[in-house]
Amino acid sequence: MSGEQGDGAALVDVTLSLGKSRHSKLTINSLNTQTERDEQSGFANLVKGLSSLYRNPTAHDPRLTRVIIKDELLGVLTLVSMIHRRLDIAVHEA
Repeated sequence: MSGEQGDGAALVDVTLSLGKSRHSKLTINSLNTQTERDEQSGFANLVKGLSSLYRNPTAHDPRLTRVIIKDELLGVLTLVSMIHRRLDIAVHEA
């Protein structure tokens, strides 16, 4: 969506985090208020956390016996769905 390369936390930082400019390449709201800027920062942290919790352990330390119970999996899929819905309506800033 942003045209940026990379993955994981570094990609989230480049595309979703506000940084010193208080803007990001992809915004999930107008960023007009402190609450909206906090929401944007929280969203970026959520995406980074989810990536670290589920993607990185399996990508860097594959375990064939890793067990994720059904309830946990359903929760993760719900969270991923919410993240994708927010990204679907995100605005790309130049």
